[in-house]
Amino acid sequence: MVQQKDVQGSVQAEAQRMMDEMRNVTETDPQRGLEMALECKKMLEEAGDVDGAEDAFRLVLSATITGGDIEEAVEMAWDRLDAAQKSGNAHLEAHAHSSLSEVFLVLGDAPQVIEQGEIARKIFDSLGKKKWVAKSLANIAMGYLQGQECHKGEQIARQALKAYQEIGDKEGEATSYHIVHSSRSMGAKGDVMEPLEKALALYRELGWTRHEGIMLYNLAEIKRSGMGEASNQDLALAQRSAEEAMERWRSVGNYKGEANAIHSLGKVLKQRGLEADGVRMIQDRYDELRSAGDKRGQMLIAWSSIEIMLMCGTVAQALALAEQCLAITRSIGDRHEEAVILDQVAKVRTNRGELDDALQCAQEALAIFQELGDKGGETIAMKTLTVIYTARNEPYKAPNRSECLDHLGELAMAVQKKDKAKFKYALTRIQDGQGVDNQDFGASLGPLLEDPETYKWFTEATAEFFGVSMEEAEDMSRGAVKAIQRAKCFDARGFAGGTVYAAFRYGMMGYGPSFRPIQALCRQGRPMETEPVDGCYALAVMKDDTLEEWERSALLQAHAGVLDGALQVTSALHQGQAEFQDQIVSEYRKSTGLLPDTPGDTLHRGLWDRD
Repeated sequence: MVQQKDVQGSVQAEAQRMMDEMRNVTETDPQRGLEMALECKKMLEEAGDVDGAEDAFRLVLSATITGGDIEEAVEMAWDRLDAAQKSGNAHLEAHAHSSLSEVFLVLGDAPQVIEQGEIARKIFDSLGKKKWVAKSLANIAMGYLQGQECHKGEQIARQALKAYQEIGDKEGEATSYHIVHSSRSMGAKGDVMEPLEKALALYRELGWTRHEGIMLYNLAEIKRSGMGEASNQDLALAQRSAEEAMERWRSVGNYKGEANAIHSLGKVLKQRGLEADGVRMIQDRYDELRSAGDKRGQMLIAWSSIEIMLMCGTVAQALALAEQCLAITRSIGDRHEEAVILDQVAKVRTNRGELDDALQCAQEALAIFQELGDKGGETIAMKTLTVIYTARNEPYKAPNRSECLDHLGELAMAVQKKDKAKFKYALTRIQDGQGVDNQDFGASLGPLLEDPETYKWFTEATAEFFGVSMEEAEDMSRGAVKAIQRAKCFDARGFAGGTVYAAFRYGMMGYGPSFRPIQALCRQGRPMETEPVDGCYALAVMKDDTLEEWERSALLQAHAGVLDGALQVTSALHQGQAEFQDQIVSEYRKSTGLLPDTPGDTLHRGLWDRD
């Protein structure tokens, strides 16, 4: 019996060594990683180690995904669950749910991560498997993070941390501290350094080089982009940390990790005014990979290298690199990375103003991500598409339009409350996501900036946010106000004469009662002088008061006055008539007070905010 235990322990130790090595080599050589994971799984199954074998199966799934066969990995995970449920083995079923949770984590499907993780947790808990309960809690916490529920994610991660500490599992403890750090970083709340330092120390103690690189990268990002302007000392520390992270990841052949380090280091060098060094770093690395004939390495570090080149102003070089790496990716047949690089090509072409080509690339990327079921990739592609549609002056087509309008609403609320922290947050999100234009800014901020005190505060906050002088901010604010004054609303009934039809009458065009269907008319944008102007629209509410009861019952509403009314609406798009209408509005307000702001403004918001 003792000898049997010794043999099993020896097998487990060898399998653990192989799994640790497999985690490091998979990024470089997913096929070799897959072979090692399958060998470990077989060894542990023969040794009767169910938990170890299921852990190895997760690595099989990981290597399959890394190799680009995401659909195969998802199918394998569901098949595993089906087989476990048919066998009636609750232990295996719990592991299958846990494996599915991790697959969905890669795919960015947060609800499924949480659902599968919760099922696994309950089964493991009923079986008294404390380690795997903690593992399930960690997966659930990451699912909440992926769903942007950072506070909830930290709460669950702390439960996992406590569970791991109770059983003395340092690996799990390190992972839990890591998740707590991520929760605080993403939620911008709490001390991010304390859990980072604890996780880093544990990873170093465990000899987990890849994870050490992750924490060094996180440290670089914190020092590079902390609160306020980063000091020279912070930037120097950020550069050292990014360089150390790159060295750690290169030492284990982890190209995806190296790509993150390149991204962080490139941004630090740009902040220090060393853009040429950042570009040279990328060129030197690609020279090394090309000399070694390492196509996979070139493919995996492409996204960050392209972004840094673009950030450093070498747009032509960025496009050339993107096209080269796209060709490499297609020759390898990695659909996921093809979508990643297509997204980068779209960004470069957007920067060059080649919006039609950019749109095509972004749509191709989105289609591939959707085909693979990659929710995270889909989110990235939709964000790129939003930027492109905004650049094409078509924000209403942007897939993230609703979210961007929400941020614009947050900005307006921050201006109203004169809250600089929320002003900066909302404006940063708008800059990052786009999906709105000057006319949208006008609709949200126009009424607020008519107040002199609010206008002054807005100008000061703008100067602080963009790091410009008050004079420059004043110019920006004037531009914003000009864009803000982009819509007028006219109430055609209920006031003396009716503004729209009064304007027509003064213009020598009189309409009788049957040909006055316009109840209210809104204009968005600057009216045209002679030629049509992009972004100028008119919207009206019309009613046919001539309709008889028998026509209403028969659903016959074809009075010529309605068609004429549709043509009348276009008057708002022409400068001369629009100015005439504006003048009448102004005169009525001054002389009679019979045309208050409220009805028109309310109508305006009600109509245009429906988008």
